[in-house]
Amino acid sequence: MNNEKRQKEQKRINEILENFSNVTFKPEGLGALEFEKEVYSKNFEVETVKFRIERVAMQVANKLENEKEDLAATEKILKTFVALPVEARSASYFELDYTSMKEVIELISEFQVTPFLFTERARESAKITSE
Repeated sequence: MNNEKRQKEQKRINEILENFSNVTFKPEGLGALEFEKEVYSKNFEVETVKFRIERVAMQVANKLENEKEDLAATEKILKTFVALPVEARSASYFELDYTSMKEVIELISEFQVTPFLFTERARESAKITSE
């Protein structure tokens, strides 16, 4: 991948990550992301929720990616990729905050396809923090 294209993709990933806080790449398995996201709860309150999403085999991801506009497929995507919190594996968890669910789904899709862009961002963040 040429440098200009990679920088453009990295910029897009950084824009997606602006919707989340404390994003950390974990090298376990095929890779995982841990992050926090503010969501509206069923109690009509804003809560900061800790999430963990995990990468899966490409065959599974491709099948789900082709269906992601369908609500039933959204439920499958959440069940497949969201490790924590368990409640967030259901679309009903996001009943009051459809925007947050869409942002998490977008993050899942990008992380599945281009995990190296997330590892580079994590390295850059660690470098800035240690300076």
